[in-house]
Amino acid sequence: MSKEIYYPLLENETIIRKLFGSKFLSNIKNDKLSIEECLIANKILGKYLYGKEIYQLLENKDIEKIEQITQEKKSKYEDIASKLSSMDLNNIGIVIIRPENIGITDKYIDFLSRQGLTLIEKKKILLNFEKYLIMYHNGLIHEEAKYDFPTRTLNYVNKDCYMLVVSSNDCLNIPTSDYLKLLKGKQGVSKKNTLRGDIAYNTLKQYVTNDGLRFSRINYNLPFDPIGMYRLITRKRVETDNSHDIADLKLLYYMGQAVHIPESTEIVNDGSVLFDYNDIDLIEQSINKVKRKEFM
Repeated sequence: MSKEIYYPLLENETIIRKLFGSKFLSNIKNDKLSIEECLIANKILGKYLYGKEIYQLLENKDIEKIEQITQEKKSKYEDIASKLSSMDLNNIGIVIIRPENIGITDKYIDFLSRQGLTLIEKKKILLNFEKYLIMYHNGLIHEEAKYDFPTRTLNYVNKDCYMLVVSSNDCLNIPTSDYLKLLKGKQGVSKKNTLRGDIAYNTLKQYVTNDGLRFSRINYNLPFDPIGMYRLITRKRVETDNSHDIADLKLLYYMGQAVHIPESTEIVNDGSVLFDYNDIDLIEQSINKVKRKEFM
């Protein structure tokens, strides 16, 4: 089982040791933390990742203020957003390969090619928390996210990802982003010919036991579930909305998100923080190439 599949998550060991010490690190590896220890760690990790202001606003359920802060941060990316808004993006789609399965990026590229999509760009990226907030604040502010979002954030922010930009070459009747949504599948739910339900599911299932509630080896505890919250949630040791019950392998519902795909209504927002001017040039070239074909 190759660590290359999830190598960015190995950075969790340094972060967890820094925040909680070596004893906590040993206990989390061996699945020996109490519920109270995990809950305390979840709060500390949330403050560390979100910053004191955002964390306190979440505690106070001041959603309006978080929305205001997010909009203020978005203003830094207005120029790219404006350029994207002026472009015909119907033939353009984005797939972010997340850190938990970055080592199988080529499998995703092959799959997308078989679905008739052309790769415009493959680029390694890092998302800082500001960009993450702009892309995911709607998920962060949900009350039921308080137990799993700190771990999801840790396993994503400032860790290697790949951005794939693809084109449909004007061969679809729907925007490429919406076509990708049809191909996405659901995390932890086995479904052939989908990104999450096939590629991610069949790669990541080796890391969990058949009941989907434990990791198949103790050395997978720390990279995938660094403070034990996924294990508490799926074992129903803390109160949640039990959305993971739809999954065939419940831990994969949280640790098998695998890809992020902006829908057509999100592509300008997400693209504004993902793209630089070189990316915009490549996208414009692809769009113009499709338009030239239309007039041939």
